[in-house]
Amino acid sequence: MKHKKLLSVISASAAALMIAATMSACSASGSGNSTLNANKDYATKVISDFNSNSKAAEFEFSDQAYAKGGTAAMLFKPDISAEDLQQVARNLFLTSITVTNEKGDIVACYPEGAESGKIKDSKDKAVFNKVVKGVSEKYMTDPVYNAEDGTYAVLAGVRRKDADGAVVIGYNTKDYAAVTGTDLAKLCGANAVVIKDGAVLSSTLEDVKAEGKLEDLGISADDLKKDSFTVKVGDKSYSAIASTKGDLTVICAG
Repeated sequence: MKHKKLLSVISASAAALMIAATMSACSASGSGNSTLNANKDYATKVISDFNSNSKAAEFEFSDQAYAKGGTAAMLFKPDISAEDLQQVARNLFLTSITVTNEKGDIVACYPEGAESGKIKDSKDKAVFNKVVKGVSEKYMTDPVYNAEDGTYAVLAGVRRKDADGAVVIGYNTKDYAAVTGTDLAKLCGANAVVIKDGAVLSSTLEDVKAEGKLEDLGISADDLKKDSFTVKVGDKSYSAIASTKGDLTVICAG
């Protein structure tokens, strides 16, 4: 009898341990899903705010570019020395300054001797001839991204202050990321991937690089609509969920 009672106690204890283990596993799974959902909610707000503020961010960036150009134009004088023009560039953190007369002839530039002739024949500044002609009071080209250092090359042109003609400035900055969204994943947190037009715009997920394709992650556009799916990066697999706002989708993996 005592032997049977002992077996019953052992069986009951084993069953209790199994139940506890199962509950623990479920709790851990639920905790993981809860964390991913919390990450998704936070990241969704980030991309939603980005969409709402994108026009304002673009305006602010271009306004700053034109302000730099306006300052350079204000400081330029026909008799300015090469040294003084260089100092203007340094004070405004510019990589280049190009000044034309009313005919579009380049009359001064920094670095000294870098450009000559007419601006309409310039390799990267020909478009600013519209500022020379008065078609536009100011103009900025689309900043060009440099992946090596994460900066954008900016060119902006304004009308001269002292005479007819244009002043075109160039400089490098990382601030344009706030307009393009290339830093969005950092704001979304760890293991986040931001997708736009089927390509990776921004990522903090290891080994996932910007401009990679959606299919490179082993997922399709239909997967993004599911409650959860699997992201594959090399020999690693992650459980993931996604959220879409406007033309942006954020994937949170864990």
